[in-house]
Amino acid sequence: MKPSLEAIKYKNNKLEILNQLLLPDCFEYEDCFSTEQGWQAIHQMKVRGAPAIAITAALSLACELSRLEDVARRGNLSP
Repeated sequence: MKPSLEAIKYKNNKLEILNQLLLPDCFEYEDCFSTEQGWQAIHQMKVRGAPAIAITAALSLACELSRLEDVARRGNLSP
């Protein structure tokens, strides 16, 4: 069975996106921890297609909120 190629990987509040600018020569995933990084990936067209764009936007927000929640829980005000 061939391994599947996933454009977006998300597990345990970690988002990785396949940089589609490098296809088909290279398959490189980039970490995305914040809404800024999600926006940059969409703006630079590393993520393409309406469903992938929407998922990247939503999951980058989820990652950032999770990180901010962890910071608040520790009582540390600076991220």
